[in-house]
Amino acid sequence: AVAPATAPSPPPPPSAAAAEQQLAERLVELDTAIAREIDEWAARELPQIIARELDRLGERIQDEALAHLRATLLPGISARVSSLFEERSPDDPPGR
Repeated sequence: AVAPATAPSPPPPPSAAAAEQQLAERLVELDTAIAREIDEWAARELPQIIARELDRLGERIQDEALAHLRATLLPGISARVSSLFEERSPDDPPGR
């Protein structure tokens, strides 16, 4: 008589050490994937962020320089122009 066919037995459950090893490998893969995504994001987004901030910085420096010029340089120039008009005698023609 022929013995009836039996289904193959399931593999034995992994040992704790094997499960730990598998988890460690998956964590390394995840870490690598996360690092790659961060690098790709930085390469794509960081130049735009830096460009925007540099534009803002340039505008702020220009605004501050103009304000400083108006506060410090223009009064001296204005005084020099005024002194030229004060030095002219009333008899001098306007073109002199």
